[in-house]
Amino acid sequence: MTLYGVPLSPFVRKVLLVAHELDITLDTIEVPPHSDDPDFRRISVTGRIPAFSDGSIELVDSSGISRYLIMQADSDLMGGQDPRRQAQIVGWERFADDDLAPALTDVFIERVVKPVRLGQPTDESVVEVALQRKLPPVWGRLERLLTVGGAWLVDGEFSYADLVLGTHLASAELARALPNESDYPSIVSWHRRIQSRAAYSSMMESV
Repeated sequence: MTLYGVPLSPFVRKVLLVAHELDITLDTIEVPPHSDDPDFRRISVTGRIPAFSDGSIELVDSSGISRYLIMQADSDLMGGQDPRRQAQIVGWERFADDDLAPALTDVFIERVVKPVRLGQPTDESVVEVALQRKLPPVWGRLERLLTVGGAWLVDGEFSYADLVLGTHLASAELARALPNESDYPSIVSWHRRIQSRAAYSSMMESV
């Protein structure tokens, strides 16, 4: 199985985290978005990352790739046969990918991508806008959701939903933008739990 992309991308990291959790070894070929690598572009016509191949099977989109790995491993991470759990897991993925990830984009680019990948200085004024305006509403919503839940996101049982949220909190961790414990104790507590998993540590080591 081959994964194309760069681990700095949260969506590439999502697939890596799932693979580590399932103890699946991926051959990772580091290509940036819109790379001209012919094997990559054959799979990802638009040039978006990640792209994935498993023999004759070629996939794009982190959600689809993650589901493929989970089903191949015969894992219950997607909720097993319970339609309610499956639906809740999808809902959490939408929140993480569509709400949290965009709110983290500016601070992640400024504090991680620009200095690490591009060799450019960080614009802290952009970071400040993200920290003061974009992130607090999302952190607030997440805190409320976690306050009424269990140790893990869906029925208190570890699932793909936790891996997806962990992927994006990893972006906040890398960008030194995690919420403070006094205002968001449930987020900080949940983050410590995901940090304690071996798969999370392995994923962070790959960045």
